[in-house]
Amino acid sequence: MDVDQQRRVARNEVRFRELNEMMKEAVDGIRGADDDRSFEILCECALEDCMEMVEVLPGQYEAVRATPTRFIVMAQHIQPEVERVVEEHGKYWVVEKNGVGADVARQRS
Repeated sequence: MDVDQQRRVARNEVRFRELNEMMKEAVDGIRGADDDRSFEILCECALEDCMEMVEVLPGQYEAVRATPTRFIVMAQHIQPEVERVVEEHGKYWVVEKNGVGADVARQRS
């Protein structure tokens, strides 16, 4: 994967993260930020046509958000050329961008 493709993939994943942030804010507004029930977010993978929903707990979601280079994806929705799996949680995995993609993710966080 060339550098331009890595940037495009990272920007796509960042867009999904931004949408998920808005969804989390909406959930917090309805249920309250202290509610510890799971909620759904969009898979943050690089697959352009992926619209899978991922169920996460608020604490797990916030832990991933604490590191700007990490994203929540459906299991197996990974791009090993540009990211590595750092956690597996059943149906979803946490991946960490590397190289150019990590730079894009940090700049956009």
